[in-house]
Amino acid sequence: MSDTNNNENWLFSVRNFLRPSKTIPSTSWRADTTWGLLNGKQSLQRFLILIFGLTLFGIGEAFLVITSLGNSPWVVLSEGISLNSNLNIGQATFFVSLMVLFFWIPLKQKPGFGTLANIVVISASIELGLLIIPEGNNLALKVFYVLFGILLVGIGSALYITCGLGTGPRDGLMTGLHYRTGGAGRSSSPWNRDGCSDHRCLAWRLVGRGNCPLCPAYWSICCNLPGCLRAAYLKVTNRVKPLPSVCRTASDNMSKTPC
Repeated sequence: MSDTNNNENWLFSVRNFLRPSKTIPSTSWRADTTWGLLNGKQSLQRFLILIFGLTLFGIGEAFLVITSLGNSPWVVLSEGISLNSNLNIGQATFFVSLMVLFFWIPLKQKPGFGTLANIVVISASIELGLLIIPEGNNLALKVFYVLFGILLVGIGSALYITCGLGTGPRDGLMTGLHYRTGGAGRSSSPWNRDGCSDHRCLAWRLVGRGNCPLCPAYWSICCNLPGCLRAAYLKVTNRVKPLPSVCRTASDNMSKTPC
């Protein structure tokens, strides 16, 4: 009985450790406002963490692209556009981000410095990754690329979110829709970056990989693992102190309505 209880306690501890965080953490380098990049004593550290996190995110996406086993939802859309135009994936990602940003206007969302950095750095990092990452024909190597890419996306998003400089264009759209409609969108908070919405159907049609047998498993991994990785990173960072469980808009203003 004791061994059974110990195993159950261990599994519960692991599950609790990997459970996505429901609060926005407060780090020593976090900005006071979404445009407060240079405010405070740790402005350089804040900037470097932001750029490093976004770079990891973009390179992680490149690892997924290069496997040809499937991409995260928004990059699938960008790849579909690139295959049907003269744009490369980085350029398509840039223009898709700008297009999404226009939808912030009716939702009254306000971008921050991190929003603009997200558009530029991730687009450039994807192209950088595609340039430097060697292609592999071995299935085992491709599976490793997929898992390693998702790992980088999870760590990168956790790093850049802790800077408090605003959400990315896609996250801002989801949070804006959530706050305006009151619906529980799959990507309705900065801590659930799965972005798994109906746009992926259009994306897969553009790319022409809708019948890929790995899609169901891939979507499950892609939609859940990054959140778990972010949660793990935040829980092992001693300087993270959770803020009260209240809603935060993309403009980083706290709402008085409990989540």
